[in-house]
Amino acid sequence: MRYTCKGNWVLDPFAGSGTTLIECRRCGRNAVGVELVPRVATWANQLIKAQENNQVFAEVITGDSTSPSTKRSVQAILAAHNVNQVQLIILHPPYHNIIRFSDDPRDLSNAPSIRVFLKKLKTVVRSFADLLEEGRYMILVMGDLYSKGEYIPLAFKSMDAILTTGLFKLKAEIIKNINGNRGKIGQESLWQYRALKGGFFIFKHEHIYVFQKV
Repeated sequence: MRYTCKGNWVLDPFAGSGTTLIECRRCGRNAVGVELVPRVATWANQLIKAQENNQVFAEVITGDSTSPSTKRSVQAILAAHNVNQVQLIILHPPYHNIIRFSDDPRDLSNAPSIRVFLKKLKTVVRSFADLLEEGRYMILVMGDLYSKGEYIPLAFKSMDAILTTGLFKLKAEIIKNINGNRGKIGQESLWQYRALKGGFFIFKHEHIYVFQKV
């Protein structure tokens, strides 16, 4: 609502179940999503089509966002609608291996290390950056990790990796309260036990970074 107007185009390279595209359809924005897992892409499109607004385009395609062929597929969709660039990119990738979303080795949740994860994330950013209008915004939603007794600031590392591309400047950081997140409903006692045993605090936030294309 803040960074786009009705009729604008939004790109989500990590579409998942299609939340971004559902909201775009509700708000009158056109949207293209990319999802690596075919069955998830099919499910997402079913959810999107269930929305009432049929005046805009919103579709998830199956593809690997690190692949040049996937970028070409996105460009083909835009060209079919006489559009060359989008007005907003939203990135909500896996938080490394905290949840493994598939067995596909191309999946960022299967990256063998943080270094490889960040390298793949930068590949996605570089690939799609020229599809974003100059001066427009890209959003990164990212959480942190706790692994092998160590707190890993994955969100900060991801933000810094994007800045090192030289394609964006950082405009804002928003802390999102995820207390009561659906993924933890009914597991509060378990998370509290793990936190006390591991000597860390329970994560109740995600980071939302706002970048502007330079």
